[in-house]
Amino acid sequence: MIDKLKLFFRSEAFRYLFFGVLTTAVSVGSYQVFRWMSVSYQIATVLSWILAVTFAFITNKLFVFQSRNLSPSLVWKEAVSFYSCRLMSLVFEFVFMIVCVDFLHIHDFVAKCLTQVFILILNYLFSKFLIFRKKE
Repeated sequence: MIDKLKLFFRSEAFRYLFFGVLTTAVSVGSYQVFRWMSVSYQIATVLSWILAVTFAFITNKLFVFQSRNLSPSLVWKEAVSFYSCRLMSLVFEFVFMIVCVDFLHIHDFVAKCLTQVFILILNYLFSKFLIFRKKE
């Protein structure tokens, strides 16, 4: 049992979960800061997305998927792929926020937290199978 726990804590899935929680904290925390600054929830959603995705790219590349090749061409290719895939999750998040806040009248912070569960799963699949996949 202890050996299985040790393996799990060293696994890619654990690293993704750990840094995913930190990315979620960056997203939700920065969103709340922007809201305290009286930024609209729509603009706060986009700004927090930019900060969270930048944090996620760096941590996913270096620590989760351990893509250590730092050649400018590869980093650029990975960054373009990463941000492109994450744009799809931004669209999902933005639409979900509008539906929750404007139509369902859910508090924007609650809606933001709810979206993060789906975003975490969606982004793992994009990263694992499209961006940082291991070359055979």
